[in-house]
Amino acid sequence: MKRLFLSLFILFIFFPCFSQTAKQRFLKGNLSDKATVLRDAANEDKYWLSSKSIDFVYENYQYLGDDRDFENFAVSAIYSIPDFEGLTLSKESYQEIGKKLRLIYFNYISSNNVKCAILSKYVSLKNYYPTEELTAGINADLMKTDPALMDSTLFHSIVSALGVIGDKESFVLLFDAYAKNKVTQYNNELREALSNLIPQGIDLYLSLIHSKDIDYLRATFNLINNNSKISQNFISEIAENLLNESILLMSNSTENTKELVAIQLGAINILDVNNCTRAASSVVAYFDVAKREHSNSLISDKDFVGVVYALGNLAPISSVSPLVEYLESANASVEKEEMVSYEVVTAVIKTLGAIGDKSAFDSLLAVTYLDYPDYVLSATREALAGLKW
Repeated sequence: MKRLFLSLFILFIFFPCFSQTAKQRFLKGNLSDKATVLRDAANEDKYWLSSKSIDFVYENYQYLGDDRDFENFAVSAIYSIPDFEGLTLSKESYQEIGKKLRLIYFNYISSNNVKCAILSKYVSLKNYYPTEELTAGINADLMKTDPALMDSTLFHSIVSALGVIGDKESFVLLFDAYAKNKVTQYNNELREALSNLIPQGIDLYLSLIHSKDIDYLRATFNLINNNSKISQNFISEIAENLLNESILLMSNSTENTKELVAIQLGAINILDVNNCTRAASSVVAYFDVAKREHSNSLISDKDFVGVVYALGNLAPISSVSPLVEYLESANASVEKEEMVSYEVVTAVIKTLGAIGDKSAFDSLLAVTYLDYPDYVLSATREALAGLKW
């Protein structure tokens, strides 16, 4: 009898707790209880509970913002917002939640953890929330704050988020941080975000290239080089602009010469690999620059050979005249017993032979009468045989 009485007493005491719904337990519980209910909620309660949780955070962050338990609950509340697949919610419901999250982000200044959670949720639900106002606010923060002075975890979250929800202004701000090496530990993340944003900011990007800032040129090349996330057509367009701008900068300044030469060689290689024949005029113009750079030992024989082959590949018609001119100059030097690069001369001869333009006949024939090494003469005979008459 006593045992039965004890069992009934226990059921009487605890039954009300077991019979309470998740909504009731949430409303009556403390912060820890609310977090537990959120974590364990069934799918049918998920939206109601997460919505009420966001309301609770929104209404109380100004009073409890410095409380660690409240911060933890706020993070849980944000991450509890379900993916809305299959839920029948109005557009207004989506927008209302997004608005509250945005206001919490900009006003809950004491917690970077909450900000990071909001950014993560905005990215995962970008198709449901209007992102323009959040993006504009983040851009404004970046404009007035040195990224190097920001909380590193928050900056990482901002970069990742803007790579998804960013706009043209975001691109410029992130590109500046990347180009100026303001936060070098996040250069990979910046490169990833910028790669995603490039299609939105192509005109701005081209204007940055033409800003005569060597840091921007270097960063541009690093961004497009070996980047599979950017279309090859766009990479080629950027490479041509890089080539032209680096030539212009080099003609107006003696500073950063080696770095500009490296950018030029990288750009010409990209154009050659992508077979970008639309850049023919730029490549022909660069050949004259490369000749001077080679004469001044700014580029090696091997690099100049690459320029020669790129010239013949991308501008076969326009390249004949400058290549013939180069060969005639080399012939004159050999006749005077002056030093020439046989490696480069051989590349010029092979390129003229591959093009097959008969206007190269006289300069090629002259090679056979001069004191060139046998491998140069052999290449010349093959080139002569390949001319089209």
